[in-house]
Amino acid sequence: MASSSNYISMLAAILIIGTAMASAQETVSPAPTLTGDDEDVAPTSDETQKLLVKCAEEFSDKCGKEIYDGIFYNADDEHKSVSLECCKNLEQVGRKCHDELVNTMANNPEFASIKSLIIPRSVDVWNNCAQAVRAPAPSPY
Repeated sequence: MASSSNYISMLAAILIIGTAMASAQETVSPAPTLTGDDEDVAPTSDETQKLLVKCAEEFSDKCGKEIYDGIFYNADDEHKSVSLECCKNLEQVGRKCHDELVNTMANNPEFASIKSLIIPRSVDVWNNCAQAVRAPAPSPY
């Protein structure tokens, strides 16, 4: 997969700011719990950041931006469409990574004003992409 340096840089900045704010407030939110093959293990903050960076690296530059914009920057609450190419990239990355990235960014103070919209938008993006990827190809006739 192509490296998505812009997406990773943005994610890294959000993680650094969030970590600094948590330290300054002397409160630490519990780390997300991994499920499935990993059993229920609460990773350390460092492990969580590594997981998130690994997830972000799976997106191409184009698709990371397109999906991010579709969730976080929708004018008048109208969802920007995500291309079929990027829907396939999202599906390849997987729901777990998608949800972890979105939840981490949704909890960043930068997005406080739209936090209540972020999760529903991310679900819509995921569902629309899942439907698009599974849709039959149009008939050439």
